[in-house]
Amino acid sequence: MRLMIRSRLIDRFQMSAHSVTKDADEYALTVRKGGPKIAVAMENGKAADLPEWSRGVSIADFEGRIAAII
Repeated sequence: MRLMIRSRLIDRFQMSAHSVTKDADEYALTVRKGGPKIAVAMENGKAADLPEWSRGVSIADFEGRIAAII
């Protein structure tokens, strides 16, 4: 699907694009048997809202990727 959208953008808007693959050290967070031992952070008695960009995004969308907010 991505390649199809990318080729459509190149054809229609003469867009140029490139991909970069980098090796990086990574850490994976997992939940141990028995469940997490950490509580949800609360601010004034309610959970903090997620950032606007993250609404409608599934955790599965980030699997195998590195996301950075600068």
